[in-house]
Amino acid sequence: MGIIPREGIFNMDCVVLLLKKSIFNPTLTLPIFLALQYTSHGQNLLSTLAASNNADIIKLMSRFKVLVALAVVGRVNHHLSKGSMNNWKKDVFTPNKEIVVVTGGSSGIGAELVRQLTKPGVNIKKVVVLDVQPLLYTAASNVASYKVDLSNPADIAAVCERVKKEIGNPTVLVNNAGICRGKNVLDATQKDIELTFAVNTTSHYYLAQQFLPAMIKVNHGHIVTVASAGAYVAAPQMVDYNSSKAAAQTFHEGIAQELVLRYNAPKVRATLVTQGYIKTPLFQGFQSDSKFLLPALEPETLVIEIVDAILKQESRHILLPRAYNFISGIRGWPTWMQNRLRGKTGKLMTNWHGKQVLK
Repeated sequence: MGIIPREGIFNMDCVVLLLKKSIFNPTLTLPIFLALQYTSHGQNLLSTLAASNNADIIKLMSRFKVLVALAVVGRVNHHLSKGSMNNWKKDVFTPNKEIVVVTGGSSGIGAELVRQLTKPGVNIKKVVVLDVQPLLYTAASNVASYKVDLSNPADIAAVCERVKKEIGNPTVLVNNAGICRGKNVLDATQKDIELTFAVNTTSHYYLAQQFLPAMIKVNHGHIVTVASAGAYVAAPQMVDYNSSKAAAQTFHEGIAQELVLRYNAPKVRATLVTQGYIKTPLFQGFQSDSKFLLPALEPETLVIEIVDAILKQESRHILLPRAYNFISGIRGWPTWMQNRLRGKTGKLMTNWHGKQVLK
């Protein structure tokens, strides 16, 4: 993502990005600090400033030291998190040898993901779309599409066998497909509930069972779980959706540990995506009252982050908009704060009329 987000400059993500690239960037601030502390010119300047007894300058220098410290701590934290998520093992993504599977790749986030993965110069061997509907766009020549009902384990198994036989063993699995029925708990039918969990959660298990063994065997691969920021905060008319996405997040956390602790495959990456409101047909009419903190995102904004993780062969937690970094810890908040936030979700789905592919 560039300095100025696609969603404009009047939002928190833009502010955070600007701060990270400026005063909280130790690459810029640390050399200045070291020069002031350990060079003769810097020491002379500090002595002159101290002798002036200017309270504002003294406060400014003190705050600058705090900023430098925070920037360094932030950079160290990022390094430790990155290393830990990738099990302190490096690996390389070789595009002309990689086969990427994208579920729900016919529209929305999945379609944008396919487009980004097949842009000129990326040169991925094959991108395979698994979806119940045909492609709604003209795809590149290295895209193959298979019709599959992700709510049906037998259909998943049969189609996956075809993919392995006709294309080869996938090295990247992006569990992106998702549905939302938009009903209150008492209005949801048995089919609504079972279908939501089947597509949003249990299909991840069946697809992993089909494709992960080959990745584990060569200790190379990547499984991407597209969950939702809704996994952190439930809302009316989304309880089944929120629950299924929370379960998908737990699936990611668990499979990441099993890859290391049970299958000795530390180079098979596991990326979690917990995105907020994305402008896709699935969430037409969704309302967000906080356009500054939680702006509606273009699919490309999210997808570029996912593609970057895939091409760099890195496990990541992609959480956008960035304000959700704060909200993700809601269950550790005082109860009154949790209830205050959840109490603001009542209007989110009032005018929702998302696209329903499965009836």
